[in-house]
Amino acid sequence: MTPPRRARLPERVEASASNLVVVHPNREKSTAKATKALVALLLVASAVLIAAVTAGGWSKLQGAQGVAIAYVLVYVIMAFFVLRWNRGLLPIAAGLAILFAVMAAVAAPAWFARAKDGFENPALDPDLLGLLTLVIIGVQLLLILAAMRGFTQAWNVEVEVTPEERDRGINPDDYDSKGNPVYGRDKKPTGKPSRGAPVAAAAAGAGAAAVGSRASERSAARTSGTAVAEPPTESRSPATHREEDRVEEPSAAPSEHTEDAHDHRDKDAKANDAKADDSSSHGSLPPLLASRSMPLKFILAVLVPVIFGAITGVVLGLSEIPYVVMSLLGLLGGFFAGIEHRGARAGALRGLVGGSLFGGFILIAHEISGKEPKAHLPEPEIVLVVITTVIGALLGTLGGKFRARRENRST
Repeated sequence: MTPPRRARLPERVEASASNLVVVHPNREKSTAKATKALVALLLVASAVLIAAVTAGGWSKLQGAQGVAIAYVLVYVIMAFFVLRWNRGLLPIAAGLAILFAVMAAVAAPAWFARAKDGFENPALDPDLLGLLTLVIIGVQLLLILAAMRGFTQAWNVEVEVTPEERDRGINPDDYDSKGNPVYGRDKKPTGKPSRGAPVAAAAAGAGAAAVGSRASERSAARTSGTAVAEPPTESRSPATHREEDRVEEPSAAPSEHTEDAHDHRDKDAKANDAKADDSSSHGSLPPLLASRSMPLKFILAVLVPVIFGAITGVVLGLSEIPYVVMSLLGLLGGFFAGIEHRGARAGALRGLVGGSLFGGFILIAHEISGKEPKAHLPEPEIVLVVITTVIGALLGTLGGKFRARRENRST
């Protein structure tokens, strides 16, 4: 008994499947190019401003020169890689910008306070240094927004197309943010993310043209009363018939019903993902921060550490024990904030942001209150922000790992 014959792909299909190239359609969008340029520009501008303040106030920075120099180098390196479409650095840039914005908010009033008689002035006028520090705060806020905007644009999405399609140019509007083809009523994508799809599309067009031509001949024959000779058909066994049809049958062009079915499937998939994120199937774990609404994300990730840090800063000038208790509670909040993220990396980023905001607003509120601290503060005081940021990032990492382990055990 002879084994069944394997269906052999046409030579043009095999050639196309082995000769595909990778393109990034989201990088071709004008908004993505503008965001990339803006993030790189803000990183370079931040580095220049920080270098100017560091050089102008070098003698009065109280040991913060090393931190400033490190920021200048890191920002310049980040700008270089962002121009090369490195998406992974964007959330790191946002986190560093938050930290430096808090430190600048603490330092700005101190520079203006030195613009009085009796103080030894640094190389640049204290008023000018204070103004530059305020400008740095604004640039850092813009950098945070631009970096987060760039991260949502999915620069890393890849699509496989033929070299001819790449040379013709890829229309980024033919794909969604995840690289899936978007079939509109009046347009089809110039490339497909699956192998062999361009050849199948061409075969579909040729098959449709042949069917249309044959139908026109029959219609003309009925009108004139003549007969149209049918092309000879080759006698094939049922097995051979099934195998060849499986290879040579052209894929039909997507119809409106197919488009509606794809839309419904996409909506159902998104709904199921949202339910999975919000479900309590993993015990007592809180919902993921990504599944919450944007206002609630801002409240939990930004306002909570800001308000709690400001209250702790006011208590710093009133009593030592309540300040220590509130500081410990604020730092432990980094662990519970990390639980709202899946994995160590996301938890660490959340803890870094929360810790920097918490420590920064302790100092800001304490400076505004104008009272003597009842507890010991490090020298210089800005080191407190570094301590709370590092501890917050570590506890956030532990929280993200804890959630990942719980979910893995439950599945």
